[in-house]
Order: sequence, then structure tokens, then C-alpha cells
Amino acid sequence: MPARVVPESATSTAVAKPLKKPYGENKHVLLTDEEGAKLRELYGHDLAVAINILDGYIENNGKAAKRYKSHYMVLRRGNWVWDKVQNMKLTEKRLENAGGKAKNFKAEEREAMARFIRGESVNHDSKVNDSELSMEELKQLYG
Repeated sequence: MPARVVPESATSTAVAKPLKKPYGENKHVLLTDEEGAKLRELYGHDLAVAINILDGYIENNGKAAKRYKSHYMVLRRGNWVWDKVQNMKLTEKRLENAGGKAKNFKAEEREAMARFIRGESVNHDSKVNDSELSMEELKQLYG
């Protein structure tokens, strides 16, 4: 009986993949310790924000968990998560520079409309009822 030839790859011991740990509020982001260390170098303090963005996305879109083979690759610079982190930092910086006040006209208009809907004066001095406004003022407000 001839000896059976076994391919070399079948006889070699399989190299164990590094264990991936769950991260994020919902524990959907899976990273090895090595990947986590590289991302900490890349993001610094923003890594937690980046992980939570991806974690929230996976939580809300079940297909995303299957779509991404490597969460490390999704979290690297140049991907949509990094862009989202940068946009959030930029928005925070703008609000900080603005003193927390809305600078653009549309935001101020929305705030004024919200105060009006709540029955407050647009200029914060007192409550306003529709019955106290003239027809012309009502036309201006309600178009």
C-alpha cells in the first residue's frame, strides 16, 4: 500500500490569530491589542470618540458588522470615521470660539422661532401671546 502524501500546509501547526477585544459602548468594535496601540498613537485622546462613532454605526446598521472585515482598517486615518472625528472637533472649536452662541443667521432664526413657539418673547423680555400681536405682526411671523 503506497504511503499517503499529506500537503505540507496541512501538517504545519496553525498560527493562532491574536484575540480581538470588544470596544465601544455596545461592544461591537473588535480590535487586537496591537491594533489598539497603533490607533492610540494615531488618534490619541480622540480614539474613544472614533470607536464610539463606529460602534454606534454598527449598532444602528446591522449589515455593517458583516460588511467590515477589519474594524482597524475602518478606524485608520483617511476613512469616514476619521473624517467624522475631525468634523466634530472643528464644530466644537467653532462653538468654543463663538462663546456658545449661534453665529449664522439661520441658527439665530431657528432659535427665535423656537422661543416664539414656546410662547416666549424673541428678545427674552416677556411672554408673548398671539392675541397681543397686530395682524401685520402675525402675517410677518406666520407668512
